[in-house]
Amino acid sequence: MTILIVCIVIFTLGEFAKASIASKQHIKYLDDFEWVKSNTPKDSIFYPFVHGLVYNLDRYVINDYSSTDYYFEQYSHKLEPLSLNVIEENFDLVDDSLYTDVKVYKSINNKNI
Repeated sequence: MTILIVCIVIFTLGEFAKASIASKQHIKYLDDFEWVKSNTPKDSIFYPFVHGLVYNLDRYVINDYSSTDYYFEQYSHKLEPLSLNVIEENFDLVDDSLYTDVKVYKSINNKNI
């Protein structure tokens, strides 16, 4: 019985530790998220669709770069990286963070802009 209680306590502490670590991962990007909110229209559309980006940017996020207004590139989360050629042909760099691995590109081919 004692072993079971110890296992439950260790498991519970581990879950709290994971939640704490995960919540702190976004703190370093707060300035980048604020830059987006301050410098892009409220109805702008971002690529790629990454968990948490919708909430943190307060913008629409989709999985199709050809229909997007902005590309939010974050090297530490290269889930949907675009090739350099695609970026050069379709986007202009509008923000390159000095403190994080984030770059924000604006679409040059989207007719909605």
